[in-house]
Amino acid sequence: MSVSSPPSDCNGSLPGQGDSIIWLIQSIHGQMRAKINQRMKAISLTDAQWGLVLQLAKNGSSTASDLSRICMRNSSGMTRALDRLEAKRIVSRTRSHDDRRIINLELTEKGRLIASAIPTIVREINTQMLTEFQPEEAGQFREYLHRILATMDEGVH
Repeated sequence: MSVSSPPSDCNGSLPGQGDSIIWLIQSIHGQMRAKINQRMKAISLTDAQWGLVLQLAKNGSSTASDLSRICMRNSSGMTRALDRLEAKRIVSRTRSHDDRRIINLELTEKGRLIASAIPTIVREINTQMLTEFQPEEAGQFREYLHRILATMDEGVH
């Protein structure tokens, strides 16, 4: 019986080690979410909610299924998030006049005010993350991230 080797990424690191690409991205993501949660509390949002509010501000109105697709969320998680946003009077639900089965989502006046603060918070966190980078390095880093996304989208192995 042969024992297989543990998985490693392309630089030979084992998952969970400090130089593994996946581990680094997960660590950065976790820290970013913590910073975003901390900053979004001031405007009554969580990390799970601010993207939905921003998307509604961008589109004007939407349905839960459209938001689920755009924000890559499952329907039960979307329903819980929307319930909380509605309870905070940030989002309102109204039945479509054309098709009573469809429920449209819109930001309330409070929601639009909150949505206007989100880009500044996100920009400040992005700036904070890149303070140790020169402008050229930050641009190069973005290019690398876009290349990784394109590679993952293409399904390249």
